[in-house]
Order: sequence, then structure tokens, then C-alpha cells
Amino acid sequence: MKKAFLISVFSLASVASQAQNSLPFLKLDAASFGINFIDPGDQSLTFEQISAFAKDASLFTPIDLSDYSEGKLQIKITENGDIVFQSPTGAVDDQKLITSMRFNVLGSFSIFQKSKNDYAKHEELRLGIFYQPYQFQQANYLKTEKISDDSIVYHYAYYDSWTPVAGIEGAFIFRTSPEKWISAYAGLGVNAGFSVHPRTAETFGVVTSKMTSDSSSGTEIPVYQFRILSDTQNVFSGKSSFLLEGKIPLGLNFRLYKELYVFAEGDISISKQFYLGAPSLNQGWSFNEVAGLRIRI
Repeated sequence: MKKAFLISVFSLASVASQAQNSLPFLKLDAASFGINFIDPGDQSLTFEQISAFAKDASLFTPIDLSDYSEGKLQIKITENGDIVFQSPTGAVDDQKLITSMRFNVLGSFSIFQKSKNDYAKHEELRLGIFYQPYQFQQANYLKTEKISDDSIVYHYAYYDSWTPVAGIEGAFIFRTSPEKWISAYAGLGVNAGFSVHPRTAETFGVVTSKMTSDSSSGTEIPVYQFRILSDTQNVFSGKSSFLLEGKIPLGLNFRLYKELYVFAEGDISISKQFYLGAPSLNQGWSFNEVAGLRIRI
């Protein structure tokens, strides 16, 4: 009987030991949803660069751009703080917040340490997916012709290359105690994404401006009258691309209630976009802000 009891005790100890040794290498510790505010940097390129991103560059309308001014140029007239006229823009309106946003869903995993036979308290592996509606580049051109002292003709040509990007991301994170109300973290990460339905576009046309005087108030006030003579936009298929990013995430977690946290993060990033059949594009360094919710599991 005693022998049988000892055998049972050793058998249970052996099973417990095997169970401890068979713990998974990664254990899901938290899930989070974040909104990234991407710093697009200077996205201004030349028409030659933009056209190289199109599947068929011959589809672009031939326009002699030699006497156009290049840059982020726009015809905008304001009166008492209100925009009374703004010239047509390209296919990507970089004034909209959505063009500089990215969304991600992440899982944070604790890492099993064999030396301690337990999960690490201050390191985690973060894995997830992201979606960015706009990864874009632009080339803007404008030419002005003074017809008379009160009349000007504007010729504009805007070129855009853009694509949504879907991808995966991962980061190795060092963190302070995650149980506290406020915790900090930092790490190293890599993102990789692929283009989804890439496109290029041309938008060109002619706008006239004529200045008249309004003396109804007893004082002559200059009034600008604009007329769009032509406005054409053509959208073409673009070449596929692969986006690769390296980053240094730095952030803080703030507990809201029990296992619910809000986090704020800043990413020091460097990225490069590789095109299939076109020169790669170095996006350079940027600083991106991230905010979202985190739930500990």
C-alpha cells in the first residue's frame, strides 16, 4: 500500500513537471486597437516619378509642363476667414484627416523563460495587422497667364499615385510593471505591407479670374470672379508595391477600469516602398502618433 502511494505521488509529480515544461512559449496577455496618425512627410514628386508608378504611362494626357511652376500650389481665395473659391484638387485630398491615418489590431504576448520556468514580467512580443487607406505621392503644377490688368488665366495639372496598404507588424517590447495604473514601454519593431488596388490619376484644367469693383457700400471693394473653363480627371491602374518599415515605439499605458487601458505611443519610423517594375521610393524618417484601447486578458 505504501509502495503504491509513493508511486502515485511520483507519478503526479512527473505529470505536474511535464505540464510545467509544456507551457506554451507565448501567452496572450492583452489585445489592443489603435489609430495611427502618420506623418506623410514631403510627398511631392515629379510627373516623371508619378508616371513610373502607373501600369501604362502612355495613358497620361500629353501636357508640356516646361513652363509650369512645380510644387504644392493651389488657387484659394478667402474672405473673412471663409473660402469663397478653391481650385479643383487632385484625386487625393491631403487636407483630409483620413489620408494620414492607419488602423491596427494587436496582440501582446508574454514570453516564457525556461531559466525561471515562468513568463517574463518586463518583456513582451507584440504581433498584429494594420490597414492604411492612403499611401500616396503627388506632383502639382500651375501656370499663370496675365491676360490684362484685371484678368488672369490659371492652368493646373495635378498627378497622384496612391493605394490602400494592408499588412502585418511585430515588435519586441520592454515594459515596466503592467499591473500598475501607469506603465511605460519601449522597443523595436518591423511593419510589412502590400498595396491593395493601386491607382494613379491626372487632374488638369483651366480657370479664369477677373477682378471687378463693388461700390455698393460707398467704397470700391475688389471682387474676384472665377470661372472653370475645363476640368478633366482620369484614373489609371497603378503598379503593385511592398512597404517595409522599421520603428522604435515609445509609449504609456493608463488604466481606466480594471483590465481596460488607454495608451498613447510615438513611433520613430523609417520606411521604404518597393515597386514592381519601377524604382523604389525612400520615405525617410518620420514621427507617428498612436492612440487606442488595450484590454488585458
